[in-house]
Amino acid sequence: MRSSEKNHYKNLLTRNKNNLTKLWTTLNQVINKKKRKQIYTSFKYMNSEITKDMDIANYFNEYFLNVTKDLSDKIPSHSKDPCFYMKGKAKNSIFFSPTTEDEILEIISKLKNSSAGYDNEI
Repeated sequence: MRSSEKNHYKNLLTRNKNNLTKLWTTLNQVINKKKRKQIYTSFKYMNSEITKDMDIANYFNEYFLNVTKDLSDKIPSHSKDPCFYMKGKAKNSIFFSPTTEDEILEIISKLKNSSAGYDNEI
């Protein structure tokens, strides 16, 4: 069975080597066949096993709500101005001058009016 399946996909790949869409479709079929999705029905949290769907959802929700606060609490506080760490001028920097709506409209009005071509056009 395995060798016939292998030959089947080998023939498909050879036959579709000049058609990228069909080639990738075939490759994705082969790759996805080997993926095994494991669905967890229970999780361990603080030495207890959580099995009810609603409890699992609530624990995940609680975790993601609190994870940023817990991490930010671990960052030591300091009194230095952030500019203290910016020594010297950057050699390669960029600055955008303020602009107005009229300036943008004027630039847009000068653009060549063209439409996008057919997707397979190169």
